[in-house]
Amino acid sequence: MGDITHLTGRVLTKSGQPMRNAFVEIWQVDNRGSYVRTGGRQPFGYDTNFQGYGRFLSDAKGQYYFRTIKPIEYTLQGIFRTAHIHVAVSQNGRRVFTSQILVNGHPANARDALSKRLEPAALKTILVDFKPMPGSKLAELSANFDIVLGSTVNELEPGAPRGTAPPMNRRPSGY
Repeated sequence: MGDITHLTGRVLTKSGQPMRNAFVEIWQVDNRGSYVRTGGRQPFGYDTNFQGYGRFLSDAKGQYYFRTIKPIEYTLQGIFRTAHIHVAVSQNGRRVFTSQILVNGHPANARDALSKRLEPAALKTILVDFKPMPGSKLAELSANFDIVLGSTVNELEPGAPRGTAPPMNRRPSGY
């Protein structure tokens, strides 16, 4: 359940070179504000049909693709979050990038703790437009997010603002 979204993008070096075989992962809440993991579920339930996690190995052009849902804002364990999708990139078995994709223009961005800590130029690197997909009979959306290592806000860099979602204590089944 939710607004079906086709999330695409590329993983690039700071100089614009594509990163082949980059392991791209995403995770997010379902349309009820629940993560797949037990400690991240809302007391009023969760969507049992939503996987909540995906991974993709980038191609020679650095491209990746996910079919997911448009993220929603939520409050979980007393923490408010704007609509977002977590994203991570690993290469050669090493995590090199972790960040979040935020919905450009979402009114809740102004209330989000992570959004408020970022400088406007840094925030711009993680804001993504979710647009109607031309010709879709299901009202699907498309979103494009290019990850530019060294330019896109990276939570792994020293001093970078960290996300405010509760930490993942265990991996959901299917990892």
